[in-house]
Amino acid sequence: MTVKNIGISCTTRRQHKYPLIESEALTGHGRITGTELRLTDYWSWAHSALIDNTERAAFAEFLVHTAMNESDTVRQSWKSYDVLSPEGIKIEVKASGYIQVWPQEKLSSVSFSIRPAHSWDMETSTYADELTRDSDVYVFCFHNHIEQESLNILDLSQWKFFVLLTRSIEAGVGMQKIITLNRIKSLGAIETDYDNLRDTIINAIRRHI
Repeated sequence: MTVKNIGISCTTRRQHKYPLIESEALTGHGRITGTELRLTDYWSWAHSALIDNTERAAFAEFLVHTAMNESDTVRQSWKSYDVLSPEGIKIEVKASGYIQVWPQEKLSSVSFSIRPAHSWDMETSTYADELTRDSDVYVFCFHNHIEQESLNILDLSQWKFFVLLTRSIEAGVGMQKIITLNRIKSLGAIETDYDNLRDTIINAIRRHI
């Protein structure tokens, strides 16, 4: 399935004294020099709380990254969108769920941030003046589980994914910063699972080219 490139432009790169550092994927076998520690020790310490909002968001990006076969081998947090598919589709990824890492009296209401932002220009190292949403499509990753005892964020059967074009968000809620799951559905979001996420995104884009 082929989709024309969306939002990809060819520009002459500005030369910097300290150019962009191209990160490479590390393996967990690397040692921390001067110690017996390995990189996996750091990863285990820093990133094991996957139900934490920050880690859950990063894990959701990883799921979309792998579903779309993105070529980037490491996460780039400074981009103005989260995932770029091989077809040129710019994807913003948001995550939410009922259960939080902190003590709760009741399940959380499910909502997602859709806050517009000042885009970062890598070539000029400056932020854009205007607030925008730079993606073509949003993927709302919903950890749909309510029992702590059986919660397993690594079990993809506990996740639902909702695909919604950015233009539908713009038309429906404008510059609104937060959106609920019910509002996402009312705007026409397409529900899917991990295995069908890639096709769902591509088909959603194709219908509106």
